[in-house]
Amino acid sequence: MSRIDTVRITVLALAGAAWVAPPALQRPVESERIYSSALGEYRLQLPESFSSVAAINLRQTVETVTTVLVERYGPVTKSRYDLILARDHAEMASWTGHELPEWFQAVTLQHPSRVVLLIPTTFDADFSVGEFEQTLLHEFTHLYLFRVAPAAGGGQMPGWFHEGLAVYTSSGFNRGFHWALVKARLVGRFYDLNELRRFHHSSADWSTQAYAQAYLAVREMAELYGPGIFREIFTGLAAGDDFGMAFTWATGESPAKFQEHYRAQLERRYNLLMVVADPRVLYISLPLLLIVAYLARLRRNAVIKARWQVEEELRLLKLERDGQKGPERFEA
Repeated sequence: MSRIDTVRITVLALAGAAWVAPPALQRPVESERIYSSALGEYRLQLPESFSSVAAINLRQTVETVTTVLVERYGPVTKSRYDLILARDHAEMASWTGHELPEWFQAVTLQHPSRVVLLIPTTFDADFSVGEFEQTLLHEFTHLYLFRVAPAAGGGQMPGWFHEGLAVYTSSGFNRGFHWALVKARLVGRFYDLNELRRFHHSSADWSTQAYAQAYLAVREMAELYGPGIFREIFTGLAAGDDFGMAFTWATGESPAKFQEHYRAQLERRYNLLMVVADPRVLYISLPLLLIVAYLARLRRNAVIKARWQVEEELRLLKLERDGQKGPERFEA
């Protein structure tokens, strides 16, 4: 198992779909320095203030993550691409030709072949290698998928597979995704895979929910058919099949049948009993339950005390009415 397989840090990147913009809207890459990777040569565009140490770390990370992808999923035809670190969202827009949502931290384009990442806030210091590996692994998974069957646009892979495999490969399923699924279960809103064929990124909440469910679909594929299923699908795509044909050839089942498995698994993993029994839910809810129980006990004691007082008043009133002397009462 590679070092990247064990990384468990929150993914910075939430995007990487097949963006295509008119070339006139895209800023040209000026760097003439060419570096090599397992996915092909690339031109690296960095801000002038970027430190040389961080640049070396970045190139080493690119070499690592691209090698991991090829070893895990199989070789693909190498072709040149651009790797760009942008200082802010306005600069990201100039490199991509798109006005991107503010929650986007990275994006991968198919035409031109380009990965654009928002620069870390500590860009002039050494990178957090583990965190940046995970971010790059997410985006380079998209780059890899674009190379699986380039003549057919990556075999026309549905969005849920593109994004789900990127999260799955980078071990990017985090607490935010988990709670998005808990929320979806509580309000009864799970998406069918057909609804996730395209990611429109209309809101951060929708994106988080869609990424979480796409990840679960890909994980279900690995659990149901074995982790080698992705390499087999890519073999079918490289041979000219579309995604549905490659899926059926590799799994022996139709995508529609798989959706039944996925939906059942989604309901099972996130039924209300499982949600309540989740240790993370208990960790948060237990103190609240204790506070509620304490307040309920205070209220119960107050009710009992008030009832006793009323009963004592009635007893004294009855004694006076019967002509008996009750206990002496004192006022402080």
